[in-house]
Amino acid sequence: MHCRNLSLRAHMPLERLALLLSPFILPGFLGASDPQRFEAPVRYALGPVAEPVVFGDLDGDARPDVVIANTAAGDEEGGGSVSVLLGTGAGPPVRGGDFPAGERPEWIAIGEFSNDGNLDVVAANYRGSTVAALPGDGAGAFAAPVLTPSAGAPRSLAPFDANQDGALDLVTSNYD
Repeated sequence: MHCRNLSLRAHMPLERLALLLSPFILPGFLGASDPQRFEAPVRYALGPVAEPVVFGDLDGDARPDVVIANTAAGDEEGGGSVSVLLGTGAGPPVRGGDFPAGERPEWIAIGEFSNDGNLDVVAANYRGSTVAALPGDGAGAFAAPVLTPSAGAPRSLAPFDANQDGALDLVTSNYD
């Protein structure tokens, strides 16, 4: 499986293109009957500070799914999370669930890190000074996070194949 940068045109026709203008509201989909107008906004209950947002095909249906980090949850509830919205291709995404991600996830990315063919999520946990790896199950859900200590408080991360061995590696940007 591969994860692509945000390019919904590669995954769905323009009349179904979703625009994310804020972390809390999906303003609507361009209507199939009238591509000049948006359908009604769709609101999702997420964490108090729901950002950043990443896209990937988590459930293997060739439709983009959305993963949102719930950053402030780590300050208020003792642990942060990621929320999943599963793309349907026939309207707005449906709620896929919330999954623990460690303390205050500041940045997230999607990639195939566990070598099982399913996309996984990684989170840079600023408050916990850890990187969380959430193994994907191929159906849009994630197992409990595996936490790895970071050399500092990670603010961002990026997956790439550093040593060109065909497996994704991870680099973090830390704040101390």
